[in-house]
Amino acid sequence: MDSITMAEQIALWPLEKLKPYSRNPRTHTLEQVAKVAASIVEFGFTNPILVDAEQGIIAGHCRLMAAQKLGLKQVPVIELTHLTEAQKRAYVIADNRLALDAGWDMELLAGELAALKEDGFDVELTGFSGDEISEFLDPEGAGLADDDATPPMLDEAITAPGDVWILGRHRLVCGDSTVLTDVEKLMNGELVDCTWTDPPYNVNYGEKAEMLDKYQKGHRNTARILNDNMDSKAFYEFLLMAFTNVYAVSKSGASVYVAHAETEGVNFRTSLKVAGFYLSSCLIWRKNALVLGRSDYHWQHEPVLYGWKDTGAHRWFGGRDKTTIHEFDGAPFQQIADNEWQIPMGETTLIVRGDNVTVEAAHGTVFLEEKPRSSLQLQQEGRHSL
Repeated sequence: MDSITMAEQIALWPLEKLKPYSRNPRTHTLEQVAKVAASIVEFGFTNPILVDAEQGIIAGHCRLMAAQKLGLKQVPVIELTHLTEAQKRAYVIADNRLALDAGWDMELLAGELAALKEDGFDVELTGFSGDEISEFLDPEGAGLADDDATPPMLDEAITAPGDVWILGRHRLVCGDSTVLTDVEKLMNGELVDCTWTDPPYNVNYGEKAEMLDKYQKGHRNTARILNDNMDSKAFYEFLLMAFTNVYAVSKSGASVYVAHAETEGVNFRTSLKVAGFYLSSCLIWRKNALVLGRSDYHWQHEPVLYGWKDTGAHRWFGGRDKTTIHEFDGAPFQQIADNEWQIPMGETTLIVRGDNVTVEAAHGTVFLEEKPRSSLQLQQEGRHSL
């Protein structure tokens, strides 16, 4: 199209020659100006300021402020003499607004940031904040609350091994799930209908937490998870002891779900079966975003073993349309009426009703009910819960 005007030259102008547009609707914070200044230092002044024939700025007010912050004497300028007064005013808006319609390919963006980080580049120079970068590196951390935001450590612990917390019909024991007497204390003579367990994955998560803490500027819990960096044989024996205890306190046909790391799949599967459970299938939780790491293929799923105590028929409460792939959109719970809450769970929507139901915003899976179903948890620093 021959009628389109092209910029023909770039000139260097002294800063005092430039005239900011007094009716510029775009605002700039000191933080943004600092980011642009840092970008100019790193990459150079590569985006000229656009001006009209009267030296008035059409586009580039923030770049001028950054240049002033850096103490520059002159900046590159492109003079636009073909625009009418109305076109100049419109372009002041369009230059800022049109860029907002662009989106991000989050997978490619995350991959590029990960590669830059591994090259030792300061990725905050891309303009993303440390918190944003942390979210890309660990999307599981995004949500209603920060599970790693722990209060200061008390001088003296209020819970010791062997303590039992009675929470209505629920029981929480401070103990060791690889020790049968601790598990029996938890059960208090009852037997398990269904077990969900999320043991250590043996992936040295503490190392990753320390890396993320760098970008969260000291706000990340960097405490090491015990039994999360063991040799293969020791980790197998650790799992076998825990699963054997679960088997001992489970009803005939009781179901078991085991979230685990794919890299330790052999140890998880073998120990679960040797403990006596029948392994029926492996469910796949497909996550909304990838989890950055050093692998050639970034993880975007988490496997969950499913089986039962094969001494009797197991009970199934799901429909015939269930598959091994589970996806959740991450939408939070919402109140849809008085004493009525809605929780989207993939294709299923859970409705919770009652006169004494309270949803705790601190965690999207915590409900306080007047008459809840029983749940039992055994926890110890460095161990896992049943």
